[in-house]
Amino acid sequence: MEKKGLAGAYIFLIVLGVIALIIILFAVFASNSSNNSSISGNVVKVFQDCKDVQVPYDEIETYIENVAYDEQVPLKYTTSKSTEYGCGELFNHESCYTIRVNNLDTVGGTFQMSCKVQALNRELHDTDSGYVKPGDFKDFVCQVDTDFGEDNKLIYDINAPTKTETKHKDVQRTRTITKYKTEQQCN
Repeated sequence: MEKKGLAGAYIFLIVLGVIALIIILFAVFASNSSNNSSISGNVVKVFQDCKDVQVPYDEIETYIENVAYDEQVPLKYTTSKSTEYGCGELFNHESCYTIRVNNLDTVGGTFQMSCKVQALNRELHDTDSGYVKPGDFKDFVCQVDTDFGEDNKLIYDINAPTKTETKHKDVQRTRTITKYKTEQQCN
């Protein structure tokens, strides 16, 4: 019987050791969970799938454009005048001046000449016009009624015809263009 009693004591000690081990493990587990209880909320570690993407945006761009336009310009010419000479009838003295117009341009046109002769206390006026071919000349006559021997001064003006020339100028313009920038996009 002693062996039976001793065996029962061993079994009792083993059961008691197992119970103590379970209590210790439970205490350690409960202690660890009570330490985590001081953190507010849940801690969740989330892994995100991120990548760089090109995102379009609009921008206003300023640029210079060379633009053609038409302009009316006078023909190129030169003039030369003669000295005064007497013209008209015998008893009706007139002073005449010849103004030569040389058309230096590549196109022809009708030139108009207006003249003013200043004599003693008066101004006398005349006009003349005519077509002048390119590279050619025409003599325009300014003829006014003056007194014989009177001092005169000629002032004249030539009104040249015009031609259309295409010219170019730089014009500042704006346009909207789409550009792209890199942004990180996560799912």
